[in-house]
Amino acid sequence: MSNESLWPKNLMDKGSSTPPRKILLDQAEALKDITNFNVMGEVTTSEGTHADTKTHVFVHQFRVVADSVDNYRMTIFRVMHGFKHYPLSIFEVFSEQKHEDIQNEKEFKDKLTQIFASEEVTNLIQSLLAKNESDLF
Repeated sequence: MSNESLWPKNLMDKGSSTPPRKILLDQAEALKDITNFNVMGEVTTSEGTHADTKTHVFVHQFRVVADSVDNYRMTIFRVMHGFKHYPLSIFEVFSEQKHEDIQNEKEFKDKLTQIFASEEVTNLIQSLLAKNESDLF
């Protein structure tokens, strides 16, 4: 009896887009580097069922973390997608805005750039840095 594989030859092809979770983890690492480890990003992932479509989804939460400021943690947004990475949606906690139908990696990165540069997120990080600095002296 032969062990002939009936699986498609392209099964291990990963495609050209970076998974959203990897992009978020990279940005968490970048925040840590920019702030000299004083403020960090944290990404947690859970699985569930979409309330409207009843399909399987992954939910990634992006938190700003400042362990030196009483272990402060604040979720600034959540990303949700199915087995395919795109389309995905983002829910911003501060503004309570939902951005649906983000179709590709470029659109995702553009939206993240806007969120990270928002007044609320910038003020949060600057406040945590100031609090951390004032506690050192």
